[in-house]
Amino acid sequence: MDGVKSLSEGTRERTTTRYVDRYTGTYAGSESLHFTTKWTITKQGGIFLDFFGIQNGKKISEKSAGTVTLAGGVLVIKMSNTQRYVLRGWLETPEMTIMTLNGPWYDDPIPENIFTNPEQGRNLDENWVRKK
Repeated sequence: MDGVKSLSEGTRERTTTRYVDRYTGTYAGSESLHFTTKWTITKQGGIFLDFFGIQNGKKISEKSAGTVTLAGGVLVIKMSNTQRYVLRGWLETPEMTIMTLNGPWYDDPIPENIFTNPEQGRNLDENWVRKK
């Protein structure tokens, strides 16, 4: 796979939402989601997602697999749907590899200004890291 070596990126996140009655302002409940994800990209063009979460006390565990390609500055992930990410940076150090991606983009084509203006779509920038 041109330009993509084996990479693995994992995250741990949590969100908690508190609800209030819109008329009285009194507490009306909450919802929480705690999760970990691990993406693994192989040099043969495979991609694997391992997701584990707990939402309001209910366990969620999912594993997905697909293919990944990198061409023309776009990383394309095909799983149950197709996600496109614009490659905005790549840094190799002795300790790690960092890929800066912008996306996901689901519609084709990706707007041209995403490629030409790094300020456009900045809220969709992500850093994927592989520790060596």
